Amino acid sequence: MVEGPYRYVRNPMISSMLLMLTGEALILESWVVFFWMLAFFAINTVYFPLFEEPQLLKRFGQDYRRYRAAVPRWVPNFFQ
Repeated sequence: MVEGPYRYVRNPMISSMLLMLTGEALILESWVVFFWMLAFFAINTVYFPLFEEPQLLKRFGQDYRRYRAAVPRWVPNFFQ
């Protein structure tokens, strides 16, 4: 993917969800939401490298390897 949000970050929906949960935790001053955000991050930090990315490598090979090297997983890189 070289267009849209996937040009800046490999998982824009997960990154957005983490940002929203962080904002909710801060606005609501909620430790419950904060710990849910941490759990959500931990689950996805394990899931993507162990399950999703190997399947994408198998499916797309060298193209995905180059994409993965150029685009960060969680934090968007708007200065590429």
